[in-house]
Parts: sequence; structure tokens; C-alpha cells
Amino acid sequence: MSGLYDLHVSPEEPWRDDPAETEWYARTYAPPALDRLTHLVLVDGRLVDLWTEPVRGTRWQTYADRFDAEREPAPVPVNRPAAYDAALAWLRTLVGGAQVLDDLDAAPVRAGTAPALPSVPQPLHRRVEETQALLDAVTDTVVDDPEIHLVLRRGLHTVVERDPAVVSGARSAAHLAAGVLHAVGRANGLFAPVGSLTQREVAAILGLRGSLAQRSSAVEEVLRGFREPAMRPHQLPDLLPLGEAGLLTSSTRSRVLTWRDRAESARREALASPQANAAGSAS
Repeated sequence: MSGLYDLHVSPEEPWRDDPAETEWYARTYAPPALDRLTHLVLVDGRLVDLWTEPVRGTRWQTYADRFDAEREPAPVPVNRPAAYDAALAWLRTLVGGAQVLDDLDAAPVRAGTAPALPSVPQPLHRRVEETQALLDAVTDTVVDDPEIHLVLRRGLHTVVERDPAVVSGARSAAHLAAGVLHAVGRANGLFAPVGSLTQREVAAILGLRGSLAQRSSAVEEVLRGFREPAMRPHQLPDLLPLGEAGLLTSSTRSRVLTWRDRAESARREALASPQANAAGSAS
């Protein structure tokens, strides 16, 4: 027989007449990987023969199939939201909640609506003023949108109000400006691949090397707070969800309104479909 292991042909086997050795061999014997079926022959309770063979095609294959199925990991349920629900969830994190998204408008950001310099300890005034000057220098040089100037200043003032330690702890005004530019700029799609600017280009204006991202984590944490961002659908551009509609320009908010209306339209169509109605009737 293929796969036969004749264990009693040699009288010199140490376990042949020793029950302890016989039991040890039975416990430790490992058959070849494909020979899953092991036959043990016992006489008076003592092992006298052992061989293995493939289980496929034998009457014990059903057991092997069942054991294989038991070893398979349970499938992980994937409850993916509909595309329109995923889009709406992400848009809510972008602007700051469902009610904000419902009430959103595309009114221009005007100079009169930008906050004044917040009340901060005197040692921080110079740092804030230097940072504002650098933000203005960037927008005057490479950004053709006056609203960017205003939302950047608003972003800086928000950081000052919420956590002055981030302002005082920055290595320099240029580093603080880099953090604000990265956070607010990405929220508005200012940088490539969404926009035309590169982070290195802006960093060079600030007198810094590399990208802006490495200086922005503290600023982003202050602006986002403890909001948990939703997963961004691949159909929507890679904007940074800060959850602050006040840091978005009118052009950005106009795009958000377009995406919102499209998602809500798709949701209404799906709920009005015969399949949805049938599911509702069945429940």
C-alpha cells in the first residue's frame, strides 16, 4: 500500500515490547503532510502496526472536509455604507457636522468678517504679528485669491485662542506659518495634486527646507480638536477635514455644496427605487 509504514519488521525496534515506548511513538509520530489518514493497529491495547495514506477518496474524507471547514477563519462582515452616505459623512467632517452642512452657504469671506487679533499675552504678540506677515507674504506672492489671505489669518487666530502654547512652542514664526498654511491650505485644496501649488514652493518663501507637512501636526490637532474624520470616498478630492466651515473659502464651500446636493439626490433616488420600496414593505 502506498504510504505504508511497516513498524514491526525489525525486532530491534526499542518500542516493540515496551508499552511506554509504544505510547510515546504514537503521540509523537507525524505523518507526511498529504497522508492525513493514520491507521493504528492495536492488539490487547498495544500498538503493533501503524501506517498512513491520503484521506481523499476514502470513507473518512467527509471528516477531513469538515475539519478543514472548521479551521477556516470566519468571514469578516463588511457593512459598507452606500456611496452617497459615505460622501455625506465625509462632508460633515469637512465642515463641522450635519447641521453645519445643511446650513452651509457660499457667501464670500470678507475682510470685515475676519477676526481681529485675539487677546493674547504680550510675549506672544510679536510671534503672532510675525506669523501674520509671513502668511501675507505667501498669499501676495503665489495665491491669487484674497479669501485665502483671510481664512489663513482666521486659522492662525483660532490656534492662538484655543492653545497659545502651540504658538509659543513653535521653533519660529516661519514654522508656525508653515503649520497654518499646510492645514488651512489643504482644507481648501490649495496644494497639489488638488491645487497648483507645491508645499516646497511655499516652504521656500518662508525660508524653510522640505515640505510644510512636518511642521503642521500641532496646528492641525488644535484646529480639528477631537473630531474623528470619516473615510474619504475616492470620488472626492483629498481635502483636509478640519471640521471648520469658517476656514473654507467661498469657492471651497461652493464645491462642498455641489457634492452635498449630488449625494442627497442620489440618496433620494435610491430610497425611491422599487428595490428600496420592496425592502421596506418586506420589513
